[in-house]
Amino acid sequence: MRRSRIEDNPTELEAVEDEDTWTLFQWPGTVHCDSLYVRCTKLQRVLGLLKVDYKLKNISFPQGMDKAKIEKRIAPLMRKIPILQVGNKMIQDTNEIFNYIVKENEFEGFIIKDSVKYANSYFIKHFVEHWMVWLVVYARFVQETNYKRFIKTLLDVNNTDFIMHSINYTRDRAIMFLKNTEVGNFDHTAYLEAYACSLAVLDRMLDSQDYLIDDTIQECDLSVFMCMQAFYDPAFIEESTIARGYKNLTAWFLRVEAETLNDNTRRPSFK
Repeated sequence: MRRSRIEDNPTELEAVEDEDTWTLFQWPGTVHCDSLYVRCTKLQRVLGLLKVDYKLKNISFPQGMDKAKIEKRIAPLMRKIPILQVGNKMIQDTNEIFNYIVKENEFEGFIIKDSVKYANSYFIKHFVEHWMVWLVVYARFVQETNYKRFIKTLLDVNNTDFIMHSINYTRDRAIMFLKNTEVGNFDHTAYLEAYACSLAVLDRMLDSQDYLIDDTIQECDLSVFMCMQAFYDPAFIEESTIARGYKNLTAWFLRVEAETLNDNTRRPSFK
């Protein structure tokens, strides 16, 4: 069988004869979260929503890698995962993959033409990309107690997929990028206050409708969901407790989760 590789990618992407085979390459998931990288979660959820049959492969790293090899392999890989393989075609960049999935499935529901709805959707996208994603990074990687519980749930899934020193490298990189954001300058109290205020904004948006724009699920719902799945992770005691205090938001989360579940996705514990 012919094989195709992405440069510096330790995961082999196999050329397949069936052009209809879809394979999503992603960062590994934990017991409760679809992926370490929230944008991979978004892609899994749109695939679930549209009932697309796909295979999921987690990237993995060979044992015995020294720090120099980790730097050489992981740094370029961070810019390439997720990757959607359709037959022998490789599609990179989360937005390009998302748009490809929607176009191929002729799903017009994500195309917002109403000017007011478009403005609201733009606000939510900006809010997620420039605020909530960084709050997730803070929650997962900055707080030591969160990090230890979070990594344990990752290693409980399959500890051969993502070895510990690779995780620590990823953590260092995440914190480095976080330092260049406003969230990176927060202390723990300021972070929790900003986090609670963010959830309050979303909760108010759901006062009189089932989803963030109206009563139909949109792309921005999946963008927020990818972050909220991280916050509802019971490994994060403070964050998940605060999140469950927002009733509209929790009901919305469970609706989105139910509509987008598939054989590859995970489900946080709501016991």
